[in-house]
Amino acid sequence: MSEVSLVKIKTYRYLHEAQIAKSALESEGIQAFIDSEYISTLNWAYSSPDGIGLRVNSEDVEKALEILKVEEVLEPKDKSLKTKSSVKIYVLIVAIILLAIGVFFSILIK
Repeated sequence: MSEVSLVKIKTYRYLHEAQIAKSALESEGIQAFIDSEYISTLNWAYSSPDGIGLRVNSEDVEKALEILKVEEVLEPKDKSLKTKSSVKIYVLIVAIILLAIGVFFSILIK
């Protein structure tokens, strides 16, 4: 059995836009997948900060881009780009937690 490689070809801000694009691809015989489709409907905060991704099989990328009229694939060639953005998020979360702890202790000391 061959391994399937999915490539993110476009991101959308709203789920309905991704679903329309997915339908357009599937009507042309290209199987498409939406990242975190159900999670983003439960709470938008759980979805990716980059938007809702639309993925297709790596063999169908060119045809899918042609159908959607997208200039280039959005999947970064350098995987470290994803790591850098997630590190920024974790640093921000730690900073907020430390700030909350500082506020708590300043109230406690008074």
